[in-house]
Amino acid sequence: LCGDTDTRVIVYLREQAHAIASTYQEEVKTGSLAESFSAVVESSLRQARFSMWNYAALLKDWREAFGANQVVIREYHGQNIVSDFLSAADTGSDGMDVSRPPDPNITIAGALLEVKRRLNETIAGEGAELQALVEGHMQAMARANPKYRGRPCADPSLIAAIRETFRPLNAAIGVTFTETPW
Repeated sequence: LCGDTDTRVIVYLREQAHAIASTYQEEVKTGSLAESFSAVVESSLRQARFSMWNYAALLKDWREAFGANQVVIREYHGQNIVSDFLSAADTGSDGMDVSRPPDPNITIAGALLEVKRRLNETIAGEGAELQALVEGHMQAMARANPKYRGRPCADPSLIAAIRETFRPLNAAIGVTFTETPW
């Protein structure tokens, strides 16, 4: 489709421990998951080479199509990627508003996340309206109290296991994620 056009692919990758935690939180929050975080992590680790967290496999086709030098890998930390993307693309913002709007997607964590996970077991199949009502109330509680926001509580050994499992796969594509505090 691109023909002879000089094309650069800019991809943002999130360190797998953070990505798995974020996906877990979102699936619990929206009512589609009732498993514990440790069960989800164990499943992710068993499927590591075949999962969406195997970035080497995800990037393979892009690198083959455009060349490894044309695939720019950026680390995602939850930052405003618009200005970072424009910088990586060597494009100025030229008066564009690149400020980050308030995040409408409030995370839930701590005891509130655990309550929601357990609620998911009991209200499964009750319909989208009830799920949306519960999710809305949970987000309101998290918005009102910062102790209900952030990352899920996780055993440090689980986080270390995620990082160790994906370290060789990440090294294969030349990515060494900065060890950010959990």
